[in-house]
Parts: sequence; C-alpha cells; structure tokens
Amino acid sequence: MSVPPAVAGGAVRLRTDRGSLDISQRCGKIVLVMQTKVSTKGNVLLPGSIRRRLGIKAGDELNADVKDGNIVLTPKPKRKKPRKARIIEDPVTGLPVIDVGEDAPILTSEMVREMLADFP
Repeated sequence: MSVPPAVAGGAVRLRTDRGSLDISQRCGKIVLVMQTKVSTKGNVLLPGSIRRRLGIKAGDELNADVKDGNIVLTPKPKRKKPRKARIIEDPVTGLPVIDVGEDAPILTSEMVREMLADFP
C-alpha cells in the first residue's frame, strides 16, 4: 500500500458532519484515529466501524479502565446461556434429581457445605 504524501510527512485530519478522522503513520503503518465527543450526560459515541469490528451491539456492556493516561473500553465477556434444568428419576436410587446436562460442572459435597455455611 502506498502512503499518501500528506500522511508520509505528518498527520492529516479529515472532518465530516459526524466527527473527524486523524490519519498518521507510525512504525511504517498507517494509523486511523477516530475522534468522538463526550456529551453533557457523559455519553460517548463509539464510531460504527469500531463497533462492527468488535461485534458490539446496542445494550452490550463495556468495562472502562484508565491505563497510561488513556481511557480503555473493553467489551465485557458475554455470559453463556443459562442451562435448562429438568427433574429426572435417578436410575440407581429411583429418587428425583435435577439434571442440567452431561457437560455440567460437578458439584461436590464440600462445595454444598461451603454454600450452606452462610445460611442461618
């Protein structure tokens, strides 16, 4: 990819009705920095190209942090869908038990004791 002369010599700012885009060259790579503003309510609009690249949809949660003087927004990991439980008859004892699937984590007696220790 050839570098436009204006970018090779420094940064270029393109202004649009939706904001501005800074184009610069760092370490031999063209870097695009999209600018946005903070609203009076503290809201920040993420550019659509960034949302699409990261798969961020309306209502998704982001973790906000400050690192080296920069604001870092990271998509919060999405939770797995809750397992559907069903009551079945235990083939050995014949008693009703809750089944949540074969790949469910194993719940030990010790884990149950620790959970119940907090109850009066």
